[in-house]
Amino acid sequence: METIQTDQDVAQLVWSVIANSRNPHDFVAYCRHAVDLDAGHDLAMRQAQRYWFVDPAPALFPNRRFVAIRGFRALIAQLNLPR
Repeated sequence: METIQTDQDVAQLVWSVIANSRNPHDFVAYCRHAVDLDAGHDLAMRQAQRYWFVDPAPALFPNRRFVAIRGFRALIAQLNLPR
């Protein structure tokens, strides 16, 4: 069982929820969230640029926090972590 003990762990969990997003704002928000972490900012910014001028999909993070929270809860359930 994996445990979430550090900010880096949280950033990885957030990334796993937004990684397949097609909304550039998800990736910008991720960079803001993980500003002081070694957390793949280059990839996030490339994804933001990739989707910036296309019709965006619904945001997952942070504007649609509940969608992201559902994703987190599903991951927690898979990992058998306490809520």
